Amino acid sequence: MLRMLPFLLLLLFASCETESAAERELAIARETTDPTDVTNNAAPPPVVDPRAQTVQELPATTKRADPAPEKLVTDGDAKPTLATGKEVSSDRPSTAPTQSRTLPTVREQSKSATSKTSQETASQQPTDIPESASDAPNGTAAKVATGTNAGFGTNGQAPGATTKPKTVPTATEDAPPAAAPAAAKPDHAAFDRQLRRFVNAAGDVDYAAWKRNQSDLNAYLSDLAAHPPAADWSRNERLAYWINAYNAFTIDLILDNYPVAKITDLDGGKPWDVKRIKLGDKTYSLNQIEHEIIRPQFQEPRIHFAVNCAAASCPPLHNRAFTADNLNGTLERVTRSFVNNAGYNQISGKSATLSKIFDWYGEDFNGVRDYVARYYEGDLAADAEIDFRDYDWSLNKQ
Repeated sequence: MLRMLPFLLLLLFASCETESAAERELAIARETTDPTDVTNNAAPPPVVDPRAQTVQELPATTKRADPAPEKLVTDGDAKPTLATGKEVSSDRPSTAPTQSRTLPTVREQSKSATSKTSQETASQQPTDIPESASDAPNGTAAKVATGTNAGFGTNGQAPGATTKPKTVPTATEDAPPAAAPAAAKPDHAAFDRQLRRFVNAAGDVDYAAWKRNQSDLNAYLSDLAAHPPAADWSRNERLAYWINAYNAFTIDLILDNYPVAKITDLDGGKPWDVKRIKLGDKTYSLNQIEHEIIRPQFQEPRIHFAVNCAAASCPPLHNRAFTADNLNGTLERVTRSFVNNAGYNQISGKSATLSKIFDWYGEDFNGVRDYVARYYEGDLAADAEIDFRDYDWSLNKQ
């Protein structure tokens, strides 16, 4: 038996050597055929469809303590296991600090990435969507989204990705207020038709016939009252209005009291001081219209040959209504006609007997003799003697 002992020991040693050699060969084969072994620092395999069984490698920079590499196998949301069937231990020793946590599966990574993308997208949603093309990012038009979808400009940039679009004010806030409509104006054509019908070329008035049609004049006076001069009217529009108003209300006063011999028979001889003329929200007298409005505001001496006080010595009542368009031409014609009318002014080279108008309102003419000479069609000497006629208040009727 003792003789067999060396032989048995030798046989046992040889058997161990053979087994060790086989194990070494198996280890070498594993290292050669496994391209993802962490000891070879090989690149990780491409991402596999998350619905299939997925193999993930531990980080390439981590060296395992085990002599042979182990693979992690995941299937859906199941807990990751080693290729040998062992579950991954959370307290597995490792040189890398991250090796102590459970690795997420591909499906969990997919869910996490999707959630992160959704959160980032939500944080980029603009709270105010531009209402017009001019307010879209980079001046481009923005499509208005419905529900929870955001609008994106035509340049492909999500509004709010870099800058938040401004809140667009409503149309009523940023639109300028609509311009106020121009103030309406009275229809002077209605007065013009009546003047041509009831006043002849000499300025004599058929008061009897006009009284039978006084309703037409009343309608025009109502039109004047409803449309007093406004700030946006031109100078000519305003002056034409006041001349027509003075003449129309004077005629109305005579018609209300017709038959009457002369205007000074009314209101104690002072009919021009009575405030009976309602225009807009104000009430005037004839004197207020002439001396507080026409004369000081317009500084126009020719108006004295346009306004008519219904008296024989008054400049003739023009049988046409004044308008902004005909104002200057008409004032020039009636002034020239009055100066050269011998029924009102007698003028020779060395003397002139003029209408009382030139005496009462001499300051408006800035030198009566020179003013008359400008319109007189004859010669008036610079040293001509000036005198004034008495005034006839008889009615200027036909």
